[in-house]
Amino acid sequence: IKHVWQRDGYDQTYPNTMPANAQMGGDEALRSLSLSAQALGHRFNVHENYYDYYPNAESFREADRCLTSAGKPIDGWDNGRVRAVILKPSKLMDYAREFTPEIKRRYDCDSAYHDIMPTWHVDFDAPVPGAGKIRYTHEQTRELCDFDREVFGGPVVFEAADPMMAGIYDGGCNHGLDTYKIP
Repeated sequence: IKHVWQRDGYDQTYPNTMPANAQMGGDEALRSLSLSAQALGHRFNVHENYYDYYPNAESFREADRCLTSAGKPIDGWDNGRVRAVILKPSKLMDYAREFTPEIKRRYDCDSAYHDIMPTWHVDFDAPVPGAGKIRYTHEQTRELCDFDREVFGGPVVFEAADPMMAGIYDGGCNHGLDTYKIP
């Protein structure tokens, strides 16, 4: 297990991340770190992921996988141990509503940080809301950001940047094509 906050280590079992990694002091140590950082004037958040969806998570449901126009699941990050799939945009808020308030309760974070922004995939599963429409995916990202601001009372940042969503989220980093060449 890498030394990260998530219970099972980095890029494992998302969205099931709690309790905090026992090797790093568990929930008590992470809450203490959060409160100490904030007392020093820093924002504090933990890495959440409602984009990559891991088949080894307790919450995994086959029906929640995002599908291509050919009806095939979309693969996500491959960490070398288990390959993630992409979560349906229509399920994003279900998982955020389940896990994000508990993260706030346990660790008293005052901002949100998400893995890859969930605006990059369209779900073509015909019976689900917004099937085949990037507009729907963007609406879910907007709802996530509004929800996070309500829960945490602070900014929302992503491990990504998307000019189509400028103004919806508060910060991000360039990730993907030419990551280290383009600001």
